[in-house]
Order: sequence, then structure tokens, then C-alpha cells
Amino acid sequence: MGLRELVIDAWSWLSYKGTLAPEAARRTFPELGGQWVPEEDLRRLAAYKSLVAYDQNQAGQLAAAHGDEDGGERRELGDPSRLIEAALGYLLGSEQKIVVPGAEHAEDEPPVEGAGSAAVVQERLRAWATKEQFPLRVQQAERCAVRCGAGVYVLSWAPDKRRVLLRTYDPGWYFPEWEEGEQDIAEYLRRVHFAWGLPADPAKGVKERVRRITYELDWIAPATRSGYDCSSDTVAAADSSTGSSTASYSVTVSLIRRLLDHRIRRLLDTPRHTSPRSPRPPRLAGGGAR
Repeated sequence: MGLRELVIDAWSWLSYKGTLAPEAARRTFPELGGQWVPEEDLRRLAAYKSLVAYDQNQAGQLAAAHGDEDGGERRELGDPSRLIEAALGYLLGSEQKIVVPGAEHAEDEPPVEGAGSAAVVQERLRAWATKEQFPLRVQQAERCAVRCGAGVYVLSWAPDKRRVLLRTYDPGWYFPEWEEGEQDIAEYLRRVHFAWGLPADPAKGVKERVRRITYELDWIAPATRSGYDCSSDTVAAADSSTGSSTASYSVTVSLIRRLLDHRIRRLLDTPRHTSPRSPRPPRLAGGGAR
């Protein structure tokens, strides 16, 4: 008689369902049976699937798929979905706005130092939020967080739109790559993956495949692109597919210089009691920011 294995983790409260065991998860959810799915993520992904089944009135079908012959006869009235919607409403309130500290004092008399700049930044951020449908994205991610306990936001630069895009992903597509000693929740992961399976299409001769997007933190390095134009003070991006410089986007160096000069002057004018050495700011390689 073998010893039973006791697993205590964030999903232990769902263990009584029996669908979180590796073999049961692969049998109940065939999409988790792919070789590309990490073994250590099976419990988390199976828990997400189980919670989504309750949200979509499929708990009976889930029980039937796990082996309960009477599971398909269960009546479901949508109570889990209503609970999620109620919790989401209490969490987000009636509206969501981006607020920059100090912007509320922009019209005070006498004017508060820095309030005007804060108001300008706030106005620009709110204009960006309107373009990116910020309230809708927040509702999508936070509803998933209420249901599954996890949500994912992704900020990435779009050269064609010349602005940062805000996207939300299903947490079941999120695969963090933990390094030894990197369990501090306050620290950024150095490498994360988004991956999901794409089904085969025999009619088009397309085989089953996996879509993966990887983001990696790296140090910001000086620009070394060959498209630098001293006369126009712009940097053109090099097209990696053709090796030629393209006008897909350009970075105005003069504007960056002015912003840096302004920031340096503010730092020099601000009294400091200590001067700890700050780490170099990280960037997220792979075409986006997190």
C-alpha cells in the first residue's frame, strides 16, 4: 500500500474535486495534455478550468467528464456568475479614473508647485486611457481576478500607433519562469511566457502548434542603431527582416534630451538627505513592457 501524497498550495481548497491531480487533469481537460504544458503548472491550470466551469454553468458537465454519471443532470441557475459580478461591482465601484497626485491643485490660488505638470500628465494619461478602452480592460482583467484569483495586464509599444497598448490575457496563458531565490512578490520576474495551443486545420494542411510570446527583463543600453540622422535628430528603426532602415517609427532625440534635462534639474533642485545608488532601470525585451 503506497503512501498518499498531500499537496498544500493555493489550490488545495479545490483538491476535493479530484480534477487537480495530473492524470485526472489531462483526462478531464484534453487541452492540458500537450507536452508543452509544464508539469508544475498543471494544478493551477486545472483549477482555472474548474472555476471557469462554475462561472459558465458547466459544473455538472465537469463532474460528468470526471466520471460522475449523474453530473449531467444537475440543474445550475447561474449563482456563481452573479456572485462574481457582485464582487466585481463592489471592487471597481461606479467609475475608474487615472489620477496623478497633485493634479487636483492645478487651479488653486496661489498655484501649488508641480500641480500644473501633474494636471498635464493626468490629462494625457486619461486621453490614452480613452483610446485604449481602459475601463473595459480593467473590467476584463479584474473579473478574471475575482473568478480565478489571478489577472494579467500587458503594456507593449505599438510602432504603428506610436503609443503603448494595454492588453489583458487569460492567466491560463501565463507561465512565469522562476529563478532560484526569486520568490519575492515585490520583485519583477526576469522572464515570463504567454503560450496557448492552436488546433490543427486539416482542410488547410495546418498542423497543431503552440503560440508563445516571451518577455524578458534586461538593462537599458545606449542606442546603437545605424539609422541615426544627425541633421534631423531622429533615430530610425532597422527592419530585421530586410536589414534596411524603415520609417516604422522614429524617436525624437531632442525631445528626450529636453525631458532628461528637465528631470535632472528637478533632481538637482530637490534636497536629499541620503543618496543611495539606484539600480539601472529595467526594460522588457521582446517588443513590449510589463
